[in-house]
This record gives sequence, C-alpha cells and structure tokens, in this order.
Amino acid sequence: MYLYRTVRWLVDKVMRLLFWFRVYGRENVPADGPVVVCANHLSWWDPFAVGVGVPRILYFMAKVEAFSYPIIGPLLPKVGAFPVHRGTADRQALSTALNKLAEGKAVAMFIEGTRSRTGELLPAYPGAAWLATRQRAPILPVAIKGQWRLFRPVRVYIGEPFELEEYYGQKVNSNELAQAGQKIMDRIQELLADEHA
Repeated sequence: MYLYRTVRWLVDKVMRLLFWFRVYGRENVPADGPVVVCANHLSWWDPFAVGVGVPRILYFMAKVEAFSYPIIGPLLPKVGAFPVHRGTADRQALSTALNKLAEGKAVAMFIEGTRSRTGELLPAYPGAAWLATRQRAPILPVAIKGQWRLFRPVRVYIGEPFELEEYYGQKVNSNELAQAGQKIMDRIQELLADEHA
C-alpha cells in the first residue's frame, strides 16, 4: 500500500507542525497478526491521528457518508477504508472486517460510533467486541487526547493489547457484548487518565 504509506508520512508532518502531534506506546503494537484497534473519537482529524500513530497498515471502518465527500471520499478505498452504515448491524461491513482479521490484518474502529462533543467517553457500540470475540483477535486500545486547535498539543497513547478470552467459543448476547465493550472503554479511559497523558 504505497499510497497509504505516502499519505501517512505527509499527514504526520502536517500534524506535527499544526498540532504539536506526538505518539506514545508504539512499542505496544503487535508487529503482525490480526488486531482490532479501538480508539475514542473527538474530531474528523482522529482517523489521521490513529493512522499515523499506529505503525501498521490499518483498515478503517468509516461511515458510509464519508465516501461521498469531495477529494477525501474517492481516496478512502485506496487507503484501505471500507463503509459502514452507522446505527445498524451492517452485515457487509462486519463481514469485511472479519475477512481482514482472518487475513491477519489490523482493523481500526472508533468504538463510540460517533464523535464525542464534550470529550467524555460515550458508550461503546458492540461491533468491536463482537469482531474481537468472533475472530479471537487481540484489542489494541488507543486514546486521543487534545482539542485539535492550531498549535495546541494533541497526543495519541497506545495501550497494551489484550484479549476478551472469557467470551471466546460462545455465542455472546447483547448484554455480554455491552460488558465486553465496557472493558475496552475502561482501557481507553485508563490511558486518558494516566498521569503521563
């Protein structure tokens, strides 16, 4: 994915200049194998932050509306993004994500499903937990901290990967998916609350 790497390099330079962008915890990213990257969501800049911060090619689940945006929309499929209809159990999007994980790739999701207007974490959508338990893939928690204002610091903190092993090999119901999703949110919250953040 030459285009992906080129865009990542360019965006990294721009964000370091405009937002004093820094990343911590890159050593926690598995070098290979399937992983579900779960991040909080504050701004439309966030996909760039996660894409630059995580040193693997990421396959983003992105809202279907983004694919009709001028300039950015046509580029999204070329850099590995695939559409999801938010607010629904989008079987096509989930199937695509499962296939990417089965191929040993990294799938990235904004687990809250939409941007938080206040910066406070929103409840988790069940998709990330469902994918991780169905494919037995580790979860990589990522926390984005900052206000995305010019010349103000924005930081990305990457936590240690973990697995939801207690849900493996069973058909999980909606309550169990909510519990699993909360475990992911707790890891993101820990990163946000850490003293170094």
